Amino acid sequence: MSSRNYNHCSGNISFLSKSMTTTVEKGDRFVKHINSLLKECGYRAKSEIGSGNKLFKGDVRVALPFLLECKDHKKLSWLASIDQAKKQAEIGNYDRDKWALVVNDSRVANYQSLYAVVDFSEFIELLQRNRAPKVKEPDRDLAYLLRQQNEINKKIIKHLNK
Repeated sequence: MSSRNYNHCSGNISFLSKSMTTTVEKGDRFVKHINSLLKECGYRAKSEIGSGNKLFKGDVRVALPFLLECKDHKKLSWLASIDQAKKQAEIGNYDRDKWALVVNDSRVANYQSLYAVVDFSEFIELLQRNRAPKVKEPDRDLAYLLRQQNEINKKIIKHLNK
């Protein structure tokens, strides 16, 4: 290892102050918690190291229609955080409106109060998707398969009644 003199870095070889390290670690813990919650729901989520600095933007890389920006601050600057999420979404080849700001309520311990902030038009779209019928009318191919299944079921019932 090189014996360089790092005295110009506040007399210590660390480029981050103690409070900055603590803030970064706090943010990393929160992102890991969000990842674990997404994984519990069946998503493959991964922390984005140096989020925003590389090709992939946002704090969490996951197959969702939203770029996720995570914030765990005692005093959150809401509009600045929303602007950051929008900018990251725009740069990261997402739709500028496809962002979600995931926020921890620091007044409650152990990540018990988490919130997701999205653009209101995206919220309405989510509501409409949820309201839409889950089963569509069968198309021609599905109708054919259902008729075949019905015939097979009749044969099974006939066979069981012998």
